[in-house]
Amino acid sequence: MDKNNADIASPTVDRVPLKSVYSLDSMLVSVEMKALSGNNTGFTFYAGGSAMIDKSSDAYGAIIYAYTETEVFLWRPDIAVTNGYLIYVGGIWGAGTNNQQDTIVEVTVKVIDFNGSPCSETYDCKPNWAYLASSCASTDCPTPDDIPNANKLYDGVSNGSRTLYSCANGYTGSSNDSMTHCVDGAWTTAAMHCEAISTHHHYVKLNQTIEKWIEDIKKDLTIDRKTTSAYTRSLISVYESRPSAVAMGGAGVAVICLAGLILLLPDIINILRYCNESDEKD
Repeated sequence: MDKNNADIASPTVDRVPLKSVYSLDSMLVSVEMKALSGNNTGFTFYAGGSAMIDKSSDAYGAIIYAYTETEVFLWRPDIAVTNGYLIYVGGIWGAGTNNQQDTIVEVTVKVIDFNGSPCSETYDCKPNWAYLASSCASTDCPTPDDIPNANKLYDGVSNGSRTLYSCANGYTGSSNDSMTHCVDGAWTTAAMHCEAISTHHHYVKLNQTIEKWIEDIKKDLTIDRKTTSAYTRSLISVYESRPSAVAMGGAGVAVICLAGLILLLPDIINILRYCNESDEKD
C-alpha cells in the first residue's frame, strides 16, 4: 500500500472484499504491515482497531481497520496530511532507537475461521484492491492407519479427533502410547505395535484352550528344588572368621557339650559305682 498513490475515487479508505462469507462468531481478522525499507526493514507491525491523537500536529501512523462477514475496511492517513504515516515509530518511543516513518508498506489481511480451516489472504500491493485469493488448508484427517494385529476406535476425522488402538486377543502392546490425535490434517504417530504373547519363547496360539495354555505355563514355571542355588548353599558350611562368630560358635559347642554331660552324668556315676563294688568283691 502506498499512501501517496491511492485510488482517487477513495483516497483514504480501502474496501477489501472477502471471497467467502464468514461468521462473526467464529472468525478472526488481522491486518499486518511489513516495513520495506528503513531501520526496521522486514519487520511486521499490526494495524490498529482504532486510534486517537490529541493534537492535529502530532506525527502518527497506522492503518485502522474494521470488518464484516464479507469485507474489510482499511483507513489510512489522507495524502494531504504530511504528519500521517502508515508505520510511525518516533518521538520518545525507545529513546529514538530504530525510528520508522513509512508511507509505503506491504499489507497482509489474514482471516481465520474457527469453524473450518485457517486461511491467509494477502494483498499484492496494487493500487486497487481486488478480491483476495484465499489459501485454505483442510484440517480434516484421512482415515486412521491400521496397526497390524490391533483394533482401532476413532471418534471422527475432524481436527482434534482421537483414535485409540488396542491389541487383538493373543497379542500385547509394546508401548502405552496407544492414542493418536488429528492435528491440522494429519494424525500424530502412535509408538505402540502388537506382539504375540509368549512365555519362554513358546507362543500362545489363538485356537489353544485356556486349560492347555495354563498347563504349559505351569510346566515352564516348575523348577526342580535341587537345582536351585538355595538348595546348594544349604549343603555347604562356610567358615566364618569374625571374632563374634567364633565366640558364638564356641559358646554353642560348650552348651551342647554341657547338655550331653548332664544327660550322661547319671550313667557315668552308675558305671563308676559298679566298678568300685566289683573291686571290693574281688
